[in-house]
Formats: sequence, structure tokens, C-alpha cells
Amino acid sequence: MVDIFRVPNQLPDILLSLFEQAGSESAEIKIMANYPGMCLVFCFAIFGLGSAIRCFTCKDNTGSCTNTQDCPSDDACLTLTETGGQITRQCIKGSDCDFNRLAQMFPSVPKFTFGCCSNDLCNGATSIGTGKPLLGLLASLAVMWWCMQ
Repeated sequence: MVDIFRVPNQLPDILLSLFEQAGSESAEIKIMANYPGMCLVFCFAIFGLGSAIRCFTCKDNTGSCTNTQDCPSDDACLTLTETGGQITRQCIKGSDCDFNRLAQMFPSVPKFTFGCCSNDLCNGATSIGTGKPLLGLLASLAVMWWCMQ
């Protein structure tokens, strides 16, 4: 198996050798003709990676939170519901999603239930889903299909 991340300057040669191993006589022409397309596929594939998670942030009783925040240093969204119905939504580190840790972080809240999630805007009343990564995947597949024509 060839490690393409160790030799990024030799990527076209590596791909060419893979095509030649498969028995394709016109591999070099196909690779050079599709090189921009392959770059686009790679860019679309990593489109959703490395971006900060986005969470709802508010404290209310209604459950109709619309404030959002990018969370560059956190990797999860918290929904903490107090016994009286007060709901706190915010960014949080995934490692802090533990009852004992949250009890330390919210000492004025004697009883609560909580939920942590790791998708964009997943701590709202209704989940938004995985739109951006799914869009990147679909765009990658479309470009790959176009390059293979």
C-alpha cells in the first residue's frame, strides 16, 4: 500500500503507478486530464473537516432558542434542563459531558438532566442534522462522476 500523505509532491506518479498496476494503458493521459477534477474531489471531501461546531446558546423556559455561536475551542453542545424547567444551551468540551463535572460547573442548579451532542446545532428543540458534511460528500461524488466521464 502506498502512503500518499508522505509524498504529496509525487501524488500524480503514485496514482499513475496504481493505474498501471490495474493494467490501464492510457493511465497517464487520464490522470493529467482529470488532475484538476481530482483536486476538487479532495477539497470537497475535506470541506466539512476542521470547522468549529456550532451550538445554540441561551437560557430560557420556552425551548425556542434562536441564538447560535461558533465554538472553536469546544467540541460538543450541551442542553441542561433544570428541575423547574429552565433550559441552558451552550458550547462545551465533550470531556465535560459528565454529571459530576456539570454539577461542579453549575453549582447553583441542585437537580438537572442533560444531553450532549456533537453535530452542528444539535442542542436545539429540533435537530438540524448534518447538512454541510452531506453537501460536501454529494459534491465530491458529483465531481468524481464528472471526472470519470
